[in-house]
Amino acid sequence: MKKYILLAGVGFYFLTFMAIVGVAWLDVETDPDFHFVTNVITGERVKVFQYDELSRFKEAEFAQMLYFPMAGPDLPPEKDRKPLEEKFSTWGAYQASLYNVSLSAEGKLQNTPSIKGGEELYKASVCWHCHSQFVRPFDYENRRWGPTAQIGEASWESPHYFATRRVGPDLLREGGLRTDDWHYAHFFNPKYTVPQSIMPPFGGISRYFVSLTQSDRKAFEDEIYARWAGDKKYFNASDAATAEAVMFEFLKETAEEYKDRAWVLYKGRSGVSVGDIAPGSFPIVRVTHRPTQEMIDLVAYIQTRGTNIGTTSELVSKFEAWKNDSSDEARDKFLKFMRKKGFASGNWRIQPAVSKPTGEPDHVFAPAVAKVLQKIVDNASLTREEQEYWLESDAARYRLKAWRQSVKRGADLFGKKCVGCHGGLEDNSYANERYSDYLTLSTDFEYLEPSKPGKFALVGNGYGPAARWLVPEPRNLTLSATLEKDGKIRKDLGYSTVYKYRSNERSDLPLPRDLFHTLRNGMPGSAMPAWPFMTDWEIWDLVNFVMYLGNNKAGRAELAELMKGAPQSEIDAGVTDYYSLKAVQQSFANRVAIPAIPKKDEAGNDVTIAYLEKRGEEIYKKKRDIATKTGGKVASQCMDCHGSEGDGWGGKRMEIINRMGIPARNFWVGQFKLGSSAEDIYLTLYNGIAGTSMNKQNDGWTDLDAWSVVYYVRKMARLGVTQIEGK
Repeated sequence: MKKYILLAGVGFYFLTFMAIVGVAWLDVETDPDFHFVTNVITGERVKVFQYDELSRFKEAEFAQMLYFPMAGPDLPPEKDRKPLEEKFSTWGAYQASLYNVSLSAEGKLQNTPSIKGGEELYKASVCWHCHSQFVRPFDYENRRWGPTAQIGEASWESPHYFATRRVGPDLLREGGLRTDDWHYAHFFNPKYTVPQSIMPPFGGISRYFVSLTQSDRKAFEDEIYARWAGDKKYFNASDAATAEAVMFEFLKETAEEYKDRAWVLYKGRSGVSVGDIAPGSFPIVRVTHRPTQEMIDLVAYIQTRGTNIGTTSELVSKFEAWKNDSSDEARDKFLKFMRKKGFASGNWRIQPAVSKPTGEPDHVFAPAVAKVLQKIVDNASLTREEQEYWLESDAARYRLKAWRQSVKRGADLFGKKCVGCHGGLEDNSYANERYSDYLTLSTDFEYLEPSKPGKFALVGNGYGPAARWLVPEPRNLTLSATLEKDGKIRKDLGYSTVYKYRSNERSDLPLPRDLFHTLRNGMPGSAMPAWPFMTDWEIWDLVNFVMYLGNNKAGRAELAELMKGAPQSEIDAGVTDYYSLKAVQQSFANRVAIPAIPKKDEAGNDVTIAYLEKRGEEIYKKKRDIATKTGGKVASQCMDCHGSEGDGWGGKRMEIINRMGIPARNFWVGQFKLGSSAEDIYLTLYNGIAGTSMNKQNDGWTDLDAWSVVYYVRKMARLGVTQIEGK
């Protein structure tokens, strides 16, 4: 009897399972909307792209680089456009060589990244054992991963990758969250980007990366720099345009020569800025492991995950028109549209409001202030400047103790989150250790290394193992001065030595709240992530540690070595750091005052949002003189760099790429490096972005002019995430 009951039970469950599968199958076969999803921003129903269609978006991106179909008022006249096109096609050839893309004899693209190939590798590498692609309808999952999964998103998958557990993070909304270069560093060794990761590295497997020894990597870099130094064509260039052309040709030839052995990544030029393109500057080049075609396909696949919920019906219709018409005219029309979309098949990410700290704890201050508190504890006499920080001895002792504890907690957090990029993760030797165990805060606030001499000096030098993949590179936190002298750059240090975001004057040190802003919100468009799930106290601990790193003993020693032979006064002049009380006092007291938006214009008309957007567009396209970093003036307009339509495809695009390694911001993508609020964009216009080609833009502008440009830029960002044209 028991046997029959058991068989009946098994049969019942089997029939139930088959009924569920059958109903689901019938629903799929009879539902015309099965291959559709709902755009989470606009609410419209849109088609889900198949893998081969998604691959065509990558094809369009390379077509734009190689064919250069551009037109508009921001470009030079037709007769003057040829040199620009030649530079662009040379740069495109360099980029194509990195990704194994080539042109056939008939001018057709070959070997563009395959989304289907990436999906096959994802499946073959059993990534789905640890990663799900299914965001469940729970509030905590939506906060962490993004919008809930829709059934149509998996309609073309076989098998589905819902998974049964999450050893690693869910990947359904990974597309567009991080940059390609972050993914390459992460796949090579996950600890490079997430020091505590348990994901196995792909770097030692020839299927994914070409083998490259450390000694070969350094030898290749030395060869490239030696060849550049001997290239008299560049140093004898009569003008900047000729020098740029030589630069791009050099990159193309170098990438082609090393393409079977290594990845040669260009990260911009040294010593250049707006209006100051010196022919004598040199390229910043890093050599690293070359990903195979399969790895390139895998990253391309990951970057499509979850983008369908941001696809618009307009994009679908324009894509279908291009797919059904192979003419050059149809291609160019589609590429012009896709430049605004950043060549993504969908964009649903709205940059969240910047998280502002509610207050600043008493134990958050610069090391220069800590020195003063130490003098108070020691009953030493204070100078006039130091009197500003006078406290009762017990209060000073308490605040100093709290600061020391905070710096040590910050050191441990830095070891868990930051060392792979910013420096200190030396072949994973610190992966499971507490940084504070090797950090002794002495009375002169310098590093002591009792148990691991030399290793801790790497912390914060801007050249962690992930840095050589990343463009732009992480900031060197130990220096605030240039790393180049006499045409040389320290190849074992990060070259980025300036803070991008600050709410005080551009030449000053960022305030602690500015560092909080960067750490909490990250820098979209770069590999610097946001840290939304860390507590405010943890962020403040990191702020203290970052200030502690700023021009400490190790950093000053690096600068002195680099500028060997220079007068000490010249070396000191190049150092603005958190250990100088004078620099701290000047910087922290010099905050930019953000004015209110005027209620009336000069003629007495009411100022509305629509008025600001219209006036902003006029100013955006108007040529004017702005101050350069070298103190001169240059005729410029916003669209020279950002394009007449704000998509980053202006006439100076190649000039900016040549300087910085990356183009100007595409406003339509809706992501801003320093924050998307009106106040953040105002600060970006007021201060510019240090270390980039973005100069201060407030010369000759009234408050109303500045706010008008702010709201015009925000308009493009708003439209870019919803509908681009005609709505």
